[in-house]
Amino acid sequence: MSWWDYGHLIEVVGHRIPNANPFQQGIGSVTKNVPGSSPFFLAENESRAEEVLAALDANRSRYMNTKYVMVDQPMAVGKFHAMAAWSNIPTSRYMSGVYQQQGDQLVPVQIWLEPYFKTITARMYFSDGSETSGEGGIGLAYRGMDAGNGVTVPVLTGAPKITQNRTELMAFVNESQSNGDMAVIAAMNPANPAFPTPALQHYRLVHESESAVTSDGQKLVKIFEHVPGAVVSGNAPPGTRVAAQVGVVTNRNRAFLYQQSNISDAEGRFTLVLPYSTEGPIDGGTNFDTKPMGAYQLNVGGTQFELKVPEEYVLSGEVITV
Repeated sequence: MSWWDYGHLIEVVGHRIPNANPFQQGIGSVTKNVPGSSPFFLAENESRAEEVLAALDANRSRYMNTKYVMVDQPMAVGKFHAMAAWSNIPTSRYMSGVYQQQGDQLVPVQIWLEPYFKTITARMYFSDGSETSGEGGIGLAYRGMDAGNGVTVPVLTGAPKITQNRTELMAFVNESQSNGDMAVIAAMNPANPAFPTPALQHYRLVHESESAVTSDGQKLVKIFEHVPGAVVSGNAPPGTRVAAQVGVVTNRNRAFLYQQSNISDAEGRFTLVLPYSTEGPIDGGTNFDTKPMGAYQLNVGGTQFELKVPEEYVLSGEVITV
């Protein structure tokens, strides 16, 4: 699965059948409820993304319909508007712009909104599929200003509210709105998630390209494998936070932390679905060269355990009871 631009390259170079291609087959549409690459990459939760893949061919497993997902930096930024356009969704849902008064000049500032950070595209490319805390958000308050010729533009009414405290950001938005301003929480950089997002449970990074294209070392192209994931289940007092994390090193020696968390339910049960195995490739599976550096660290209400996850469990969706 990738954007249709790359379909022929996937077929000729990768010797695999793409879900979408430059004949504009397999693109799909969110608004028309047609499965394809546009609905997949715009999906704002993993369950919806899984539904899209399953609908590609109802006679096959969704893991057979799409085994790998390829995303690159242009898809996350420059081509993102095209994915939205194919689904008849305005780009303003995901990104917008405001103006900042600097002397007698109005300087445009691009901002990235909550729905953008929820998309599979952003979560794969900028977050490597890991859980994010959303600490990159800022508060912006603005009002419409007459820019001449009957054009009204949004202009900031004060300095952005910069804090990692979500409560303070919400208070800023509420206070600004009570003062008659329009206000949002947003980000000025798509690489800095402005909103908390959960970890992807069925996609693991298995390969990335050589070229770094961001200041923090993100590579141009990333390939994820679509897997059932090993199911980790257990019991803890109701309302207990349970988190698993593991350091991952890519084939280009870039390191990142994969983290996933959940809260035990009213009956004290919790479940995590982990896409990375700690025991390496197996015969007949993907010979991946991006892998964890060791065992998962499983934290249950402050008590820490070491957890090893066999590859067979990741590929079959088997349960590990802890």
